Amino acid sequence: MPQPIPEQIVALFKERVVEESLSKVRISQLIADLGINRNTFYYHFESKFDVALQIYRRDLARELRKTAPEEQLVSGPIGKVKSGAPSICLPYYARIEIGFHALDEGPFLKALARTIESNKPFYAKLFDEKEYEFNFQFCSLYYPQVKKDLEFVLGARYLSPEAKRFLSQLGTGQIMQIAHLLTTSNDVDKLLDERVNPFWNFYQEGIQASIRKHPLNRITSSTRRY
Repeated sequence: MPQPIPEQIVALFKERVVEESLSKVRISQLIADLGINRNTFYYHFESKFDVALQIYRRDLARELRKTAPEEQLVSGPIGKVKSGAPSICLPYYARIEIGFHALDEGPFLKALARTIESNKPFYAKLFDEKEYEFNFQFCSLYYPQVKKDLEFVLGARYLSPEAKRFLSQLGTGQIMQIAHLLTTSNDVDKLLDERVNPFWNFYQEGIQASIRKHPLNRITSSTRRY
């Protein structure tokens, strides 16, 4: 029995990305090789970047569900919403509270590491620094959640919009950089061992320590800038 069309597209897409690069994959060639028409492809996917992100989201969701209970997972819609069909939501992040205004990002980053390790040749091509469009879409996925985490850690403390944006961009960039590093590392198994590498939560720990150090809660409403 032949695979469903979306699975055929995904399987061939992975092959082509590994053989060449994401930038060089052409939808016209994919549909020609599969013997399907353009409308069939666009019924299931919006673009080749949508294919890439859906593969990542599905792989990551499996790892996240091994990592944390469902109530600690942050989920969002995936893929195109088809007429008359319910949207599919999958987890893409883990929000784990470990204390008063404190979060642990480590389980999410470990799930990201295991996801990349599950198919490193493919993910090495996706997370290549030259793949600007994929990198942008990846960061666009995580920026809102990183900002929400920052606001949770801040609590009632005031932080200017400029500083909040800077720290949110920094946190999002850190996730991207870790993904880049993991695609070239031969030590992922060791890095996943807490006895060897207890630093998975260093961004959150740094933000929490900095907020405690600086008197953000002393800024009065009269000095706030909006």
